[in-house]
Amino acid sequence: MEEESQQGKERGCRCGRTKCLKQYCQCFRNDIRCTSDCVCSDCHNDGKHEEKRIEAIRHIRMNNPSAFKGTALELEDQEVTTPKGGKKTVRGCRCKRSKCQKKYCECFSAGIPCTSNCVCTDCAN
Repeated sequence: MEEESQQGKERGCRCGRTKCLKQYCQCFRNDIRCTSDCVCSDCHNDGKHEEKRIEAIRHIRMNNPSAFKGTALELEDQEVTTPKGGKKTVRGCRCKRSKCQKKYCECFSAGIPCTSNCVCTDCAN
């Protein structure tokens, strides 16, 4: 009986003030929504706060492109064909103020629209 209660505690997170939107929340880090097994408070990783969750994912990716390794949220390099016929590997841009309209935007300079890998803000590409 003791082993069963230990396993239940290990399955869910125990987040306090972070609302389960930080990388050290094991559920959020593994792209899993919090469940009844979790002992978290004021959870925003429960499926009811998707906008805040996506915003947190984008913010984490801007600071750490290798975040979420091994999950569906992991960023993968994409090889694209440019309009000039060449091939280019695009990781995804992280533009904040340029609306992806400047040459230093990885996607704009390749002549392609921004992809799901991008974590740009207010994109116009």
